[in-house]
Amino acid sequence: MVLYEYGQWISNKNVQSLSNETLDVQNPTDHSLLGKVPKGCQEDASAALEVAKKAQPAWAAKPAVQRAELLKEMATIIRQNRLELIDILIKEQAKVKGLATVEIDVSADYYDMYAGMARLGYEGEILQSDNAGEHIYVHRAPIGVSAGICPWNFPFFVMARKVAPAL
Repeated sequence: MVLYEYGQWISNKNVQSLSNETLDVQNPTDHSLLGKVPKGCQEDASAALEVAKKAQPAWAAKPAVQRAELLKEMATIIRQNRLELIDILIKEQAKVKGLATVEIDVSADYYDMYAGMARLGYEGEILQSDNAGEHIYVHRAPIGVSAGICPWNFPFFVMARKVAPAL
């Protein structure tokens, strides 16, 4: 069996935790060791947030259609790695294949769905007001960095539901 060693993706680099600690990832059905992940700490989270804050103005300056291209690319990458991702979920979560398959497939669909919203005038619209001769102008724009915590039971799916709309 292949033992995976994962890092944390911070500043476009795969890095270990500043805590220098790791956690074992075990298969819950037989307790075999699948891999190791960094035990992230507050300093890791702060470093990731600082990098994200620096990158945010350039990201916000891109039109929604351009930002959507990244979401489409994410959906494509998920689909290209579909079988491996399903296998990982089965082993790490003790999920039945059908449930793991749905989680991966629907996650890719979420990225596509939010990418498609960029074409629907998502950056703004004009609404009719309740007052005669008045209109409401709505302009949507990225406003900052967010952080999300994902539960253990649907990690891929919940991550997609947080990341796709945020981007």
